[in-house]
Amino acid sequence: KTIPDAAPELLAAAGRYADRLSINVELPTEQGLSRLAPEKSVGGIRAAMGELRWRIEENKEQRREQKVLRAKPPRFAPAGQSTQMIVGADGANDQQILASADALYGNYRMRRVYYSAFSPIPDASRQLPLQPPPLQREHRLYQADWLLRFYGYGVEEITDTTEGGMLD
Repeated sequence: KTIPDAAPELLAAAGRYADRLSINVELPTEQGLSRLAPEKSVGGIRAAMGELRWRIEENKEQRREQKVLRAKPPRFAPAGQSTQMIVGADGANDQQILASADALYGNYRMRRVYYSAFSPIPDASRQLPLQPPPLQREHRLYQADWLLRFYGYGVEEITDTTEGGMLD
């Protein structure tokens, strides 16, 4: 896992030693992030993801160019980058969550989006729900994510028959 405001040299070191790096978006919508995690910024998260994408692509290009030579540059996060979203902490429906994931796959060449069902803790903010979402919701999002990544479905195709943007 990396921190969006981490120094570039720390990010470079992490990419040399880790197969995959993760910068977590935490919540699927900008409104949810600003309301529940005001210390984080969408701009900072996206900038870090963009920097990571650039470094991964730059390293692949350097390795291709050096293929004929024996001294290749060290690999940088060869398995790419991933992220995590908390599901059920804000009011985002499944359609919004999948649209956010789809944008991350397209814009940042994300390899994987992990969905974690919100789990309430004692003495948490009153802005958070008192009950966790059903784990079935997390499972359905993973199934829909698979359709997005491997079968080429669009978010609209997956969610066109949903009620209120929620998967069955």
